[in-house]
Amino acid sequence: MADTTKLLEKMKGLEVELRRSGKSGPADFFKNTSQQILNEKSASKVLELVEQISSMYRISQYGDFSYKEDELLVQVIDEAIAILDLIQ
Repeated sequence: MADTTKLLEKMKGLEVELRRSGKSGPADFFKNTSQQILNEKSASKVLELVEQISSMYRISQYGDFSYKEDELLVQVIDEAIAILDLIQ
């Protein structure tokens, strides 16, 4: 199974920042997705979640992210892409 430690750390950082700015919906999404990755036993399901995260650029537009939140999202996405690159 892919090492998702860095991805989960980046997601936690984004979740914390989103909560600070009162964006509980997106924060909950990242918290729930992190929990799914942590609890999932199936490597293929984890990879499916990572693939979803890797293509989430548009969430910052819909969530009205600040510059800092957008930068943290980019770090999350980059980490997801790095995991996918290692596997392929």
